Amino acid sequence: MNDSLTTTLGIDRWPFSPLELPPHTYLVGGAVRDALLHRDTQRLDLDFVTPTGAIATAAALARTHQAGFVVLDPKRHIARVVFPQATVDIAEQSGPDLGADLSRRDFTVNALAYNLRQAALQDPLGGLRDLRAAQLRMISPLNLQEDPLRLLRAYRLAAQLDFTLEPHTRTTIAQLAPGLGRVAAERVLTEILYLLATPAGHLWLRRAWGDGLLKSWLPGATRGGFAKLPWVDRAATAIASRFSIPLPELPLVRLACLVDQPQVELTHLKCSRQQIRTVHIILELLPQALKADPRPAALYQLFQAAGSRLPLVATLALAHGGPQEYLQALVERFLDPGDPLAHPVPLLRGEDLHPLVSPGPVLGKLLADLMIAQVEGRVSSRPAAWEFAQGWLAERGNLSKNTPPK
Repeated sequence: MNDSLTTTLGIDRWPFSPLELPPHTYLVGGAVRDALLHRDTQRLDLDFVTPTGAIATAAALARTHQAGFVVLDPKRHIARVVFPQATVDIAEQSGPDLGADLSRRDFTVNALAYNLRQAALQDPLGGLRDLRAAQLRMISPLNLQEDPLRLLRAYRLAAQLDFTLEPHTRTTIAQLAPGLGRVAAERVLTEILYLLATPAGHLWLRRAWGDGLLKSWLPGATRGGFAKLPWVDRAATAIASRFSIPLPELPLVRLACLVDQPQVELTHLKCSRQQIRTVHIILELLPQALKADPRPAALYQLFQAAGSRLPLVATLALAHGGPQEYLQALVERFLDPGDPLAHPVPLLRGEDLHPLVSPGPVLGKLLADLMIAQVEGRVSSRPAAWEFAQGWLAERGNLSKNTPPK
């Protein structure tokens, strides 16, 4: 097994040699777990434990390979070396020996350690047994209490590994659930977005919600909102497969199903301004997309309001039972850069109209009405647009006599 593990770890891809590490250094955590599960990961994320001199070891490794270096925790003696294709954390052993260090971790499958020089696997807490059973088992309730984010991370790991939660562990997590409210919002958001981004993730997020973990973070979530998530997946598949387009912000469409007051709830969750804006737009435009108004002006206004988020609006509307033909036609028009409603080219711009009206709200309203006239076909040339502008201003008493633009 050890030779096989050494091969699975892909040491030949490492940007340094294990011989550069002190003899009693162990690779621990996710890298060992994933190698035993034969899970291939694109980026190397390696965690090492060494008895002494962790920061000095990391600094020497960084100097030798001209890599990035940062001390993560001077009190606990943890440092990071950053390579283009790998992140390497080196920590000083916590406790009198390796077993004590491993006993302070979250789950048994993450408490495996491997010495590369000796090809020796250490499994003091039964992690191999739980790997074979495809289940997550806590090491102790106290370990979960020390960092309550581990409560939510259990559901993320279960989704990531396609594991189950050992029953006593899940019961304990539910009992400790209020502690998650004390965790920094940014850390919680990272776990939630990961769960919303993976195929089975939303199923585990629903279980976490059912176990009481998300009361502080998604207070607007309901059973109906979670029930909508599989429909979002079906809608996204239909749109992505038909048009061969990625939907990188799809997790935000799912998140939109789980909030009642987006501005308040997502601000509390420390979402970025762009994330909040995206959720706000797709929820605000959902009724308009469901209405399926085919009039040119209505379509133009929908395209303008949605902007680059149009495929997300269509996905959510399709998940809510909107007309598939109409919504797919919206996406098709959005993807056509020459479409006169999705991407119209104005006949006149603001600077063209300065001879008639100064920059300001009146000009803005004139340009908006002129675009509606253009997409409706009432204006189809620059002279006609100039005539429209003159008439529009004359009706409001703002007309200045000037020559039209060429």
